[in-house]
Parts: sequence; C-alpha cells; structure tokens
Amino acid sequence: MDDTEKAAIASLRVKLTTNGYNDEMKSRSNFNAAALPGLAYRYREETPRNSLIKLFLLRSEVDRNAIANVFDDEELRGLLETGVLNETPEGAITAAYKIYPYEHLMLFCDYATSGMNDAVYTPGGDSAELARTGVRIPFESSLDLCTGSGIQALMGASHTEQATAVDLNPRAVHTARLNCLLNGIDNVNILAGDLYTPVASKTYDFITANPPFVTSQTTELFFRDGGLRGDDTLFAIMDGLPQHLNECGFAQIVTHLYEFDDISHIDQVHDFAQANGFEAILFLSEAFDKYQLASAQFSTYLTKYKKYQTEVTDYLVHLDKIRYKTGYLGVITFRNTGKFRFKKMFSLNKPVVFKVDNRAKLNAFYELSDSDSN
Repeated sequence: MDDTEKAAIASLRVKLTTNGYNDEMKSRSNFNAAALPGLAYRYREETPRNSLIKLFLLRSEVDRNAIANVFDDEELRGLLETGVLNETPEGAITAAYKIYPYEHLMLFCDYATSGMNDAVYTPGGDSAELARTGVRIPFESSLDLCTGSGIQALMGASHTEQATAVDLNPRAVHTARLNCLLNGIDNVNILAGDLYTPVASKTYDFITANPPFVTSQTTELFFRDGGLRGDDTLFAIMDGLPQHLNECGFAQIVTHLYEFDDISHIDQVHDFAQANGFEAILFLSEAFDKYQLASAQFSTYLTKYKKYQTEVTDYLVHLDKIRYKTGYLGVITFRNTGKFRFKKMFSLNKPVVFKVDNRAKLNAFYELSDSDSN
C-alpha cells in the first residue's frame, strides 16, 4: 500500500471513533435479515454516523453527497484504491467489508451472506471466548494460526513485543493487514501459508489458534470446515506445539470438541498433553447434541426453509455416519512445563467461578497448582 492508502485507512479509524461507530454497535452487528428494514429505518437520516453504519454494518449504498460529509476527496480516493470502498456505475459508494467493533478494536471482516468460500469470518462466540479467557501476561513473541481477521493477534499485540499471524487464505492475510493499519498496530507480522510452514523452525512464548472445526464432508468454507470429524486442523496445530512452543510457553486453541462412539477429542487432548509433558486446562461449554449442532450450522438459511430443511437433514445423516454423540465449544490451554497436569471446567457460556476481567487472578489460575491435577 502507498502512503495515500495508509493515510486513508488511518483516517477511517478516526471517522469511526469520532462519529460514534463503536462498541455500542456490536449488539447490532450480527443481525438477521428480518431486522434489516427496521435498522435501515432507524438510521435513515443523512448524518456522518448513519452513513458509516449504512456502509459498514447494513451493507447499503450511500450517495456521493452524503459521503462528502464523512470523507474528503483524498480520503475517499485512498479508500477506493485500497478496495475498502467501491463505486457503483451510478456513482454511489458501497463497502467491500463489514466493520465489527470488538473491545478496543475495529475489525474488517466479511458478511455471513457474502457467499464467498474465502470469506473472512466475523468474530463470533468462539473468538470472544478465546479472547476472554486469553493469557494476558508479557511475552516476547507470539504466533496466531488461522488468524482470519487477525483478532487474536491484535488482542495479543498489546502484551507481546513481536507478534506473528498466519493464514492459508489470501483474503484473510490482506484483511488482517488492513486491520493492523485500521487499529494503528505495528508489531504484528502477517504471513501467508499453511500453519507453521511460513515460520519454519521458529519458536514462540505464546501460540493461539481458532481453526476451522466444523465436522464436514466437504471443504466449502475456509474458516468453517474442519474435515470429516472436524479435527484435521486442530491436531495438525497440536502436533506442531512441541517443536514451536518455548519452555514454559502457553498455547490456547478454541475449537469444537466432539465425542464419537469410538473416540473422544477430550481424551485425545488429555493423551497429547500427557505424552508431551504439557499442563492442560479445558474450559468447556454445556454439551450440544446432533440436532442442536445441525440447526446451528445452517441457521442462515432459515429464510429459505426448504433449503434449510434439506441441509439440516443431510447434515444429520452425516453425523450419524461418523457416529457423533455430543460436542462442546472448548478453549484448550497448554503450558510447556515438562510436567503433565490436566483439568476440565464446564464454564463457557455461563457464569464462571471467578471474574475473567480480573487478569491477575485469571493468569494465576493458569499456573495450575498440584491440587488441580486429575
């Protein structure tokens, strides 16, 4: 990117902040189609704030007169050159990305209805749980795998001297770089490639990952589909930890953990930690059955009920074929201490036994005292 484009991205952050496009908008950023007319009516007046919301939340066109009240000519030209904004043949302006506010960050990402198989996932409950339970102590180096929008790398940048983020999806790499610029973060290096391949033999104090974890017969979406039993990328990440995690370093992975008739992901995590001398703690959600899993995966099709019914039924047949029993959303925390310990806590998606915003208490909890061993 040239200096004009970089300046345009930096100015966009200022416009978003000064015009009130902030964390208060997060509750509106994952609306369904039924809510769209009401939101369009709510933000119908031509104000700078509403123009930003129409562009980056509602995916609506904004005419040039309204845009002129938000961006000057140089800023607009820069945003058009970066591809963040587009111009229609009629001269109206549209956004190529959604902007999702999360805590102190603003994140470019794609709309769930974009239809692209390389879409950059809007941070959801899994991303939030990993960020919420993240180890927040000073590190010299960190690595974020399957970075997507870059949310975990950017969250970790505040307590890491040098962060690296990797994604196989070229669109995700570009988007994560845009997000570094948008948030004024300059200590994150975004690399394209498959998991550990771009970093060769380098080692890190802190490794995070939000891999694709949905059990799937095909790979239609980069960010979602994790193989027949949802664990292809999970176990590839785990297999690389002994070579890439520094002594006493932490690794945290958010994923679905499934139970099948013949195997258990939780048991496999336990056995991996034991074989490699890692401490491990699992934060787990309440269990979900195959019907809950299937309906959740295709909820975006609810407005087209016949398609929704077909997809859910086909998926249930798939789950029966792979002998699915139950599943959990889980955050796995490993620590490379050379001493095996293992603990499960069913605390995601419901009140936790301690306040996770108390960072000192949470970080102390991750030390895993002898009494925590099962």
